[in-house]
Amino acid sequence: MNTVTKVFIVLNLILAALVGFVVPVTYAYQENYKRRWAKDTAAMAQDVKDANFASLDQSFKAKQFEVLLQSANSDRELLATQVTAQLSQIEQLAAEKAQLNTTVSDLNTSLNAQRELLISREASLELERKRRSELNKIAQVARAVAFQLNVKLAEVEDDLNNAQAELTRRERTIFDMEEDLKRKNAYLALVRENHPQVYREITSDVPPSDKVIRAVVAAVRINPQGKQDLVMLTVGSDEGIREGMEFIIYRANEYIVKVRAERVMGDMVAGRVIADTWNARGDEIKQGDLAQNRLF
Repeated sequence: MNTVTKVFIVLNLILAALVGFVVPVTYAYQENYKRRWAKDTAAMAQDVKDANFASLDQSFKAKQFEVLLQSANSDRELLATQVTAQLSQIEQLAAEKAQLNTTVSDLNTSLNAQRELLISREASLELERKRRSELNKIAQVARAVAFQLNVKLAEVEDDLNNAQAELTRRERTIFDMEEDLKRKNAYLALVRENHPQVYREITSDVPPSDKVIRAVVAAVRINPQGKQDLVMLTVGSDEGIREGMEFIIYRANEYIVKVRAERVMGDMVAGRVIADTWNARGDEIKQGDLAQNRLF
């Protein structure tokens, strides 16, 4: 029991005693003490009893108030502790919020950079698409050109095969011509031995042609010694070519060698290389070289 409760109880007792004293005196002066003593005493006793009950009730209420006050103080301290914790948590949350704001700002910056990069890559992708489209068109053109080249190559291969077949045929013809020439030389040797006058008439120089005759080397034969000795020219008897006529072989106005017509056909001439007429550079005859019976 605290001091306030004790003082309150003492005051109640003093008040009760004072009341108990004042009331009889008052009644004694106002009425007949003897006649009303018993009645007043009973009433005063009842009042004292009621006052005691009121005092006890007040003490009980004071005690309850003290308990409630202690509980309120405890709750206040608990609330103060919780408020402190909440303030600390609020400060921590504020720091986290600031950090999150910084992170969000960084993320926004990174997002903007990613967007710019995405726009740049989309532009690059569009350029790449255009480039691939152009490359596809170029590839289509290339495939078409390749197809045409394949067709042309097939034609060229056919022409080459035909040319090789024609060359084989002409080589066979030249071989037959050489065999025929050997027989004729043998006959000529017999004529020279048995008929010298006839031989001299046959081997007399052939007068040169009065016109310039041009031709192209169609083929060249190499003898077993590895030297060029027989040349086929693209002229013939239709152009007035006679056996024994000499032709100058040249390339780009450069003299190479002389050949002598040994066999004249309708559109071809077989000419024998005159061995001592080669140029000093050591050039060789090639297919496509030009031939002419005189320089002017």
